[in-house]
Amino acid sequence: MPNVVVEPATPGDVVATWRDLWNGEVIFTPRGVFSPRDVVGLAARDRNNRMVGLATYAVRDRVAAIVTINAMLDGNGVATVLLERIIAAARAAGATALVATLTNDNLRAFAFFQKRGFRLTALRPGAMDAVRARKPKIPLAAPNGIPIRDYIDVERDL
Repeated sequence: MPNVVVEPATPGDVVATWRDLWNGEVIFTPRGVFSPRDVVGLAARDRNNRMVGLATYAVRDRVAAIVTINAMLDGNGVATVLLERIIAAARAAGATALVATLTNDNLRAFAFFQKRGFRLTALRPGAMDAVRARKPKIPLAAPNGIPIRDYIDVERDL
């Protein structure tokens, strides 16, 4: 496990990360539209107090939804630590399920969640067309060349 401290994220952490990584300050999912004020944020910081990961989630009706989860460097265990913290917080809040929505191009995230007990629960073909109409900065294709078209939902019991 990485040597990080996980603490509540500041609103500035969430806004800056969402602008940088998610093309704006609003996240669209099948479970709703989320702004920074709608989520709980967790920041992972290294020993130099640099943010090396950020996760955001919301609990509604006994379901915890991961809105975003990012490690600033891949493969160092930060995303796993953040996920474990979300699981603990969601259980403490009375949630019985944890869900995440991915875009079809995000193969690494799909593998990440499957390795941690999540199962595919929904495929939403063409869902990105509606999102892109409201958030036109979303590219048509990912850096890996895969067209960004669909949402994929994954879920696990808590």
